Amino acid sequence: MRLTLPAEVTWEPGASDGWACTAQDATTVACVREVLGAHAASSVRLWLTAGAKAAASSTVGVQLNPAGRGTSENRVIAVQVSSPARLALAVPDVLVVSPGEGEQPLGVSVRNDGGVVAAPVAVAVVAASSVHLQAVDGQGWTCVTDRPWGGREAALRHVDPGSHALVCTVSSLVPGQVLELPVRVRVPYGQADGDLSVLVSAVAPGSDAEAVTVGVIAVVQEQAS
Repeated sequence: MRLTLPAEVTWEPGASDGWACTAQDATTVACVREVLGAHAASSVRLWLTAGAKAAASSTVGVQLNPAGRGTSENRVIAVQVSSPARLALAVPDVLVVSPGEGEQPLGVSVRNDGGVVAAPVAVAVVAASSVHLQAVDGQGWTCVTDRPWGGREAALRHVDPGSHALVCTVSSLVPGQVLELPVRVRVPYGQADGDLSVLVSAVAPGSDAEAVTVGVIAVVQEQAS
């Protein structure tokens, strides 16, 4: 069997049933199996990877050359190249909260700008100890609270000691899908000192991590006399 790959597409051998494949040149792969019994079936598997300049739509040519036959048989397999999952976060420039005056939606959403499903998707929200994070039900998210981080762990994460995280996961994001993050922020009265910014990061298998910072401004409401 001879396979002709599209330009800018590379290959690696997969779990093939008795087939041995070798590269003949940059785009041609020859696969040989010693014996295939009468009326038997066998599969050859290759992992294909498209380079940055690969065409979005192309074909793989397959030429079958069984021993003892004077002619070969040709087939064409359509190939569609999709970009990997790519997560993007949309955040407000700043979030204004009033200490002691209840919760404010964080206003963050995550979007899949890639061409394949991202699954699962995890979004971590990191805040200082003076900023309280509260998860709310919505759109399939499951959120858990991580413990406050001590000095050593905080240093490894490049955050202030005492920082804590709320980690929310969703089973998948299809290409083009946007989900709001079901997290609210509260700053207790008298705890509006220091850096109140919130770090938000999103990650999924096979996707580059995305991280953004939301500035939190605490505005103390003046009491009417």
